[in-house]
Amino acid sequence: MPDNAGFNDNDENHQHTPPHNNNNNSDAEDPSSPSHQSNGLQNSAANHKANNLVTFFKRKLSGVTQLSSQLHLHHQGRKVVVDRPVYSLHHFEDHYGCEENNTVSLSERVKEKVRKNFYCNRERLLGIFYTFFPIFQWLPKYEWKRYFVSDLLAGITVGVMSVPQGMAFARLARVSPIHGLYINFIPTLIYAIIGTSRHASIGGEATSSLLMGTMIDKHLPLPGNNDTVVSEPVDYTALDIAVSAAMLEGLFLLMMGVLRLGFVSVYLSDQLVGGFTTGIAVHVFTSQFPALFGLTVSGHHGPGQLIATYVEFFSIIHRTNWATFVGSTVCIVFLLVVKLLIDPIVKQKLRVPLPSELVVVIVGTVVSYYADLQKTYKLRVVGNIPAGFPTPVIPRFDLMQKLVIDVLILAIVAYSLSVSLCKLYAKKHNYKINPYQEFFAYGGMNCIGAVFQSWPAGNSLSRILVYEGAGGTSQLAAIIGTLIVVITILFIAPYLEQLPVFCLASMIVVACFFMLRQLKDLKPLWKTCKIEFSIYLVTFLAVVLIDVTYGLAVSILYAFFTVIYRTQCPTVQELGTVEHSDIYGEVTKYNKVHVIPGIRVFHFTAPLYYANVEHFRPKLYKRCGIDIERYKQKQQSAAAGKNASPDKKNNSETTAMPEIELHHIVIDCSGFSYVDLMGVNVMKQVYNEMHELGITVFFANCNPSVRRILFKANFFDVVPKEYVFVTLHDAVLAALKLDRIHSSRSLVEMERLVNAITESSVDDTVKL
Repeated sequence: MPDNAGFNDNDENHQHTPPHNNNNNSDAEDPSSPSHQSNGLQNSAANHKANNLVTFFKRKLSGVTQLSSQLHLHHQGRKVVVDRPVYSLHHFEDHYGCEENNTVSLSERVKEKVRKNFYCNRERLLGIFYTFFPIFQWLPKYEWKRYFVSDLLAGITVGVMSVPQGMAFARLARVSPIHGLYINFIPTLIYAIIGTSRHASIGGEATSSLLMGTMIDKHLPLPGNNDTVVSEPVDYTALDIAVSAAMLEGLFLLMMGVLRLGFVSVYLSDQLVGGFTTGIAVHVFTSQFPALFGLTVSGHHGPGQLIATYVEFFSIIHRTNWATFVGSTVCIVFLLVVKLLIDPIVKQKLRVPLPSELVVVIVGTVVSYYADLQKTYKLRVVGNIPAGFPTPVIPRFDLMQKLVIDVLILAIVAYSLSVSLCKLYAKKHNYKINPYQEFFAYGGMNCIGAVFQSWPAGNSLSRILVYEGAGGTSQLAAIIGTLIVVITILFIAPYLEQLPVFCLASMIVVACFFMLRQLKDLKPLWKTCKIEFSIYLVTFLAVVLIDVTYGLAVSILYAFFTVIYRTQCPTVQELGTVEHSDIYGEVTKYNKVHVIPGIRVFHFTAPLYYANVEHFRPKLYKRCGIDIERYKQKQQSAAAGKNASPDKKNNSETTAMPEIELHHIVIDCSGFSYVDLMGVNVMKQVYNEMHELGITVFFANCNPSVRRILFKANFFDVVPKEYVFVTLHDAVLAALKLDRIHSSRSLVEMERLVNAITESSVDDTVKL
């Protein structure tokens, strides 16, 4: 903090009185004084013009009376007046004390952590209990009169939607439709008890279902599937793979929660997730094409699977079942008309959309049953659906070792997608979720769901939209929704045996249509940031053209590459001063920003580390107009000329070292979020090379972590600590003060004066 700082009202009669200055230095020297004029007349016309220009900038930076009047003219409000000495880092630490280097030992830090976290009392036990079971914290505080009606409506709406949607996703996951009801029952209840999001809608969802179906196709030899990784008969079923994957995913997530690995999801940016889910939509859309045409296509796995699927599909398209095609077309058109045209009107009055999927299921089942479509037109129907609660099963632990890689990818993707949705709606409705508790919530619901015949569950965006639109405010709505699912499981499920498969495929295709609409995000991304645009596009193309698993790996690697690219090729900005202020702006951006003669100020827009140190020096010297190799050659030639004979000296006049107008470089280190050892070394190198050319380099605005690295890397053995300044303005003012000393003094003499300049605390203050 400054020694003296305050806010003064800018009324017309206000005048600022400068502080008493015992040294009577030349900070406020008037260029029109007789002494100044006599000195100017002794110089050449060019030097006189340059000195006047330098004096002009000095007065703008340090003229106290002039600054006050200019602030009064341009700002009809308040002004900031700061009265303090120019602080180098050395002077600042000596003046205010610095305990930065007094680090605490590792053993003491461990003891402090243990003391804070490993203790037990009643309040802590209750806190732990409420953390793991949030329902016991929010349910007693639930405002029944205010929220129950909205939650009841939202629960019924989402429950009705979950029945047909769950059956459709079961088809996508290659399991029986009844398991689509199970996944919307048990996992939903578990999450309602231990989850922290009020708007999460747990159950079957497209991404997890597709990855699950791909996993089953990969590890189970199905008829006509030539791309499986097994070649011998197996003793497990698709359901065995599904429940084993759910159990393994739950264990992975629980382990990640214990190890506090929430940072893993950070590497999946919004653009990467958007491109990935859009690519998933293309896979889901393609997987349902055969069902829409009444065809059977062999399962394809691995890179290029979509291309292989389309090649086979178009080779057998002449076998299309036209009854299936017509029925699919009718269902798709009906669903699109309702969702795009009718729902927006209905929501204005009822707040909830029409249950169009439920209408498709009911009408499709009734028509199929009474018209006997299965026998008459050879349409495929859902088939046997048992009634009653699911029988608990034991997952096949011997299968898990085959599924480790696939399930680990599924766990990371499903968690990242689900938590990103939860964070989005938590921010929208002004509450917070606990990402680490979400690990336990998703892990617990999948482990318990696996016992009750569920495949890995996730968070569905389409259901969240309906849930929010219906006014849902808590997980009580999800619990109410499970009652609809339970009624369906116990009493209605057997009546859905005649439901045509193309009805479920139509619902999935329409859901994919709305997911594919995310491609419209590419246009604003292109305008906003080309790199973010490329992440989205590369992820989408990799998932579509290669494979889901390989595509995700490629997209993550590419995203890392963009991070390295941004820091490896940063820009070096030249800064200038804004009139009558301590503010510095980019010279190429602002018209009224001025470069101080003889002083160049630069800002490096990235951390300084091994990947970009090779760019730091060349870019800095290029902006300064310095060819370091040329100047070194000139120095060598000039030195050789001094030792040569008179004739040779005359011949070497053309190689004499040219005079450099630049005398100070100030490097703004505020952009250095961190510096590694190579970065410290290049900072030393710049200082030494400029020192040889008679140019002084100052460093300013180093954050504490950078200062610690400089201290440990012996930076101050090469660069005086007085050359590192607390703020950029301090460094520029120190450079100006050195410039006020007669130019005939050597650089060593000027450096000797820096300490005296920066340590003046009363007689040599600076007014801003």
